[in-house]
Amino acid sequence: MYESLKALLVEMNKKITKLRNSINFVKIIFPSDGTLVVPVNTSDPASPVNGQIWYNSTSHTYKGRENGVTVTFTTS
Repeated sequence: MYESLKALLVEMNKKITKLRNSINFVKIIFPSDGTLVVPVNTSDPASPVNGQIWYNSTSHTYKGRENGVTVTFTTS
């Protein structure tokens, strides 16, 4: 019984941590005024993942990762 209770507590802790991380992510990306805030870096991330977006303050460009390729967002 002790081992099954211990396993249950470990699993619950994992779920709580995952939920806490999700809540923190939402607070960073969507503050109370509803704007989208992306991370600001002086260089591109070393290992970006698909869907990641950031602002490069050295090149003054917004960039993102799409289909395994880093792309620069431009306006026309």
